Amino acid sequence: MKWGILGSGNVAKRFLASQPKKVSAISGRTKRKSLWLQKEFSIPVVYDSYEELLKSDVEAVYIALPHGLHYKYALEAMDEGKAVLIEKPLALNEWEVQALTLKAKEKNVLLMEAMKTRYFPAYQALKKALEQEVIGTIQSIQLFFYSEVSDSFLKQSYLGDSIQGGVLLDVGCYGVNWLVDVLKSQLHLKEVAVRFRQGIDSHVVAIFEKNEIFFQMEISLEKPLNRLALIQGTKGSIEIPNFHRPSHFVLKKGKEEKILEYLYEGNDLTGEVRAFERAFALGLIEEPSMPWTDSLKMARELDRIRDAFTPDPDASVYRM
Repeated sequence: MKWGILGSGNVAKRFLASQPKKVSAISGRTKRKSLWLQKEFSIPVVYDSYEELLKSDVEAVYIALPHGLHYKYALEAMDEGKAVLIEKPLALNEWEVQALTLKAKEKNVLLMEAMKTRYFPAYQALKKALEQEVIGTIQSIQLFFYSEVSDSFLKQSYLGDSIQGGVLLDVGCYGVNWLVDVLKSQLHLKEVAVRFRQGIDSHVVAIFEKNEIFFQMEISLEKPLNRLALIQGTKGSIEIPNFHRPSHFVLKKGKEEKILEYLYEGNDLTGEVRAFERAFALGLIEEPSMPWTDSLKMARELDRIRDAFTPDPDASVYRM
């Protein structure tokens, strides 16, 4: 299996460090960075353009570009018959996600959103514990994903772009993944609060509720680093530090408190990369742990949140 990488930033470097099978080529917005990565990871070819790489003999493409470029280059890659792993979010909205899945069906190629959370042993063990009702019936889930990002960084990053930027698109999918994968039922979007900075959403609180189940996601580019999930059940609670890439969680029942640790191989991207490579070897067009239906549901929920804080949203932008 020959990989090609679109992008030469930090995420592309983490992908290379995850020890994928043979990486044959790379192309980035900045050739200087691509050449650095070529030297560090012994990549045979650096292409001057994404189009050149997509027309080469690579069999699969990892797209580590700004969010607004995912859709365009995923379509082009699949038109060239390449399998595609796209860094989250899969695309900007549900419409684009739907179009990508239709293209993957048409071309009979593997397409997967890189939702790394699902491939951590700790997350898989957590899901099993919840299914077994170790803490009883789930009553609430609260997720916090905070980062402090400076104004100067926003000005030079795609995060500061009014179309593809903002905290919701960047890390909201980590929270919405729990809504879709753990709770598995569509909850009513009860309330959304947002703060804007430099034209982008920099702090978002979204509250969902249904049948006495409460889900709250608070994400921010303005608060000191904190990534934490709290699950309350009728018989106890679970706390998950770094819920987007967990290595352990804390189970609390009455006065008892137990730390459950789960080691994982490689870095935070290794699990998803190996899952993609297995699916490719089996000739699949969907990876079972991250099916297209879930990517569509996640995009739909992100659209619902965004619609709630967008004045007079144009539904045609987000909907099929």
